[in-house]
Amino acid sequence: MVYKTNKLSVRYKEKLIIYPDFEIGYGDFVLVRGRSGTGKSSLLNILGLIKKDYEGNIKFFDREIKDLNDKETSEYLSKNICYILQEDDLIEELSVKENIEIGSLVKLSKDELERELADFGLRGYGDRKVCELSGGEKRRVSLVKAVLSKKDILILDEPFYSIDRSYSDKLIEKLYEIKNEKLIVISMSNDFIDKINLNDSVIIDLNDSKTIFKNSTAKINYNIKQKENLFLKKEIPKIKINFLIQFFIFLFLFFSLFWLKSFENKTKKYFKEDKIYYIYTNNQSINISNC
Repeated sequence: MVYKTNKLSVRYKEKLIIYPDFEIGYGDFVLVRGRSGTGKSSLLNILGLIKKDYEGNIKFFDREIKDLNDKETSEYLSKNICYILQEDDLIEELSVKENIEIGSLVKLSKDELERELADFGLRGYGDRKVCELSGGEKRRVSLVKAVLSKKDILILDEPFYSIDRSYSDKLIEKLYEIKNEKLIVISMSNDFIDKINLNDSVIIDLNDSKTIFKNSTAKINYNIKQKENLFLKKEIPKIKINFLIQFFIFLFLFFSLFWLKSFENKTKKYFKEDKIYYIYTNNQSINISNC
């Protein structure tokens, strides 16, 4: 597991927000949903190693997040976590191409970059300075950075906010293409819930304070255990068969010994003398050399 919580909570505007427990890992598509004020952004800030003033426990690769020092936090953010905030986090003085390459750790050719930008209505924007873009355009540049990222944990806070329907559909399509290789966590209000395949997600529902595991790594691990149990059950008949075979062998040996004992009582002696064979039975000698 990448993240595992136990009685995690935060204080927000003098209110205590208690999160449901969850375990999530690579291959999970995690939806954090809830109304405004339910603590979605606070939870994502904790997952993104930005917020550490929480109560309870949350393990990140078996390390308590609040125990990570600044150097460790910086290394995880630079190598493992791509966190797209609601606010613009691009470097204004750099070009769109430079921002994407720095944020995603990917080096793209001009043609490759143009193809990705075109999917979000940004064809020809590669060399433009970020400071020249509108708020919506900056948002789409951040989303391109996320889907191209080589980092294995993607955290997106309200990714559908302020972008057109066609671009949000393209974002979902691209996220599902890479979900098996990464841990993807997105937050959204109920207004955008129809965009997600809920049967293929882990849902952390902050409205009702519960976690719903659908097609998740936790569910997969559970199914493996179930299969192991079924396998053991299939082995039981073999054990019974082996026991029956041993039982019949025992019976055969027992009756064989009983028969030999009876024969010994009737036949007292068997010996060879000058190539003449005798059997002494009931005090009589019988010559069987020519039999």
